[in-house]
Amino acid sequence: MNGPAERRDGPMSPGRPLADRPDAPGCLIRGLNWLGDAVMSLPALAALHRARPERPLTVVARAGSADVYRSQPGVAEVLLEDRSAASRLKTVAALRRRVFLAGLALPNSLSSALTIFGAGAPRRVGYARNLRSPLLTTAVEPRPQETAAHLSFSFLRLVEALGFAAPFSLPRAPLPPLPDGLELPDGFRLALAPGAAFGSAKRWPAELFAHTAKLVLAGRPGTAIVLGGPAEIPAADEVAARLAGGPPALNLAGRTTLAQAMAVLGRCHLTVANDSGMTHLSAALGVPAAAVFGPTNPLATGPLGRRCVALRRPAVCSPCRFRDCPKPRRLCFDGLTPTETAEAALRLLDPPPQGRGALFWRPTAAPGWTPPWSADRRAEPLDGAAADLAADLAADLAVGLAIDLTTDLAAGQGGSLMDGPANGELAANLAAGQRGSLTDGPTNGELTANSANRLANRLANDLTTEDGWPTSWPRSLALAVPLDHPLGPAGPAGPAGQTEARPPDARAGRPPADVPPPPPLRSAAEARAFLQKRGLSPAASLWLTDEPADLDVAAGCGARSALLMTPKVLAGLPALLQGGLLPDMAVPDPGRALEWLAALERPDDSGHVA
Repeated sequence: MNGPAERRDGPMSPGRPLADRPDAPGCLIRGLNWLGDAVMSLPALAALHRARPERPLTVVARAGSADVYRSQPGVAEVLLEDRSAASRLKTVAALRRRVFLAGLALPNSLSSALTIFGAGAPRRVGYARNLRSPLLTTAVEPRPQETAAHLSFSFLRLVEALGFAAPFSLPRAPLPPLPDGLELPDGFRLALAPGAAFGSAKRWPAELFAHTAKLVLAGRPGTAIVLGGPAEIPAADEVAARLAGGPPALNLAGRTTLAQAMAVLGRCHLTVANDSGMTHLSAALGVPAAAVFGPTNPLATGPLGRRCVALRRPAVCSPCRFRDCPKPRRLCFDGLTPTETAEAALRLLDPPPQGRGALFWRPTAAPGWTPPWSADRRAEPLDGAAADLAADLAADLAVGLAIDLTTDLAAGQGGSLMDGPANGELAANLAAGQRGSLTDGPTNGELTANSANRLANRLANDLTTEDGWPTSWPRSLALAVPLDHPLGPAGPAGPAGQTEARPPDARAGRPPADVPPPPPLRSAAEARAFLQKRGLSPAASLWLTDEPADLDVAAGCGARSALLMTPKVLAGLPALLQGGLLPDMAVPDPGRALEWLAALERPDDSGHVA
């Protein structure tokens, strides 16, 4: 996904984009103060480093997140800064002796913009927040769909404003060595992080943490290792005391630096934590993590990892921003039991899903683009043979783009969709109306599979958002299934749950009722049957949608789900957050959903050694 070279979102100094300056020095980055936010900004730093690995990055950060930034490739130096005005002035004085081509203010604070302004960076990028736009040369206006999506995408957009491509990647932190004199027990190690730096409102009760640890260690015998910073010692001590006489426990809270805690955490097999920096750090180290979310929003700040889960209970008052809950009972934690938490945590230890899946998506969901089968393209006629072929493909593959495929084939453009000798011959036969080349013969299965892959690629090339789709699918996806298309599996439902009559298709020259549609996928059982018939894996499939009802189907069949932050979703977001089921990821556009899925499928390059 390529970002624009310049974004006219605010006042901007003239000159070439940063990406076009081969002689440019490095970039100054004002990092995030909270540990969890810092981890969620690591994909943005990784994008900068991949774009220009020869240019060093300098980060200004608080002590609580500095070690995370120091661990990143391309970061040459981390300067410490605290809340005091004297510390900020000292930092600016040190920076003014350096030369930076650009400055990136990741926080939305006025002070972060003052830091990169005072350093004299000629290009200064940040969001137009808190009256700081005059200090920035590129003041990026926040977009509602990005503000409501996962926080990591907002940081990536700032990198794009510098002129770089910024594809999503998972946060990664290398595994530090264990400090001298610290030996960890052999066997299974369960990390517990019962603290939360923001305040007590985010802390699940210590007795529930201890009970959960006992249940996990009953299923996987081993040792509980309690971690946390100095402010979290009381919560950690209470959990450790409640484990006395039960499974072995090692309480290291307040006894390690952040780098040392990373070394211990990366050698654990599983983490149970609050919505805290330790949760995000665990994900970055490649350790499975079950995070208990109470007053916070997992759509915006959920952990980014292959085997992570955010556990929550809906409440009318959640999400909120209270550090300490003003109510006599914390409703957002009600009903979340140690048994459920332990079972969810242990499931993360299962092997990752294998096989290939399907992309189920709603074409009308994403803003800013028009589906290729929209009304202005329905006037293209098809001859009888091509219309019959469209019917066969729709029945066999359940892909509404079959009509678009046969239109091109009938026009002799088959080579643009299918490559290779066999596919070239197939395209020529189809263009001549010889349907039998697809439906007969020993190569039928292979040709049908190739057709499905070509259709998926066609979908990626035809549909465009403001930023564009990736050029290739994640490797798990074998089939694209548009849910809202007249030939797709889910048409509009009538009062009795029956599919309503669909309007005639002008291009095919006959009503779609003559085209055998696949069964509608309105339940998890129907989705599983659909995938099983085609030899596809539910766990490797993705539902990309702005329809909350689709989330139930995805969860029921074991598929991942990504919710598009469209105006419809934004309008209903409070009700969604107070409901029971949330997606696996909240994305600002379809391309980001595919980048996220592709990142989950890349080989694990973390330093996790447990």
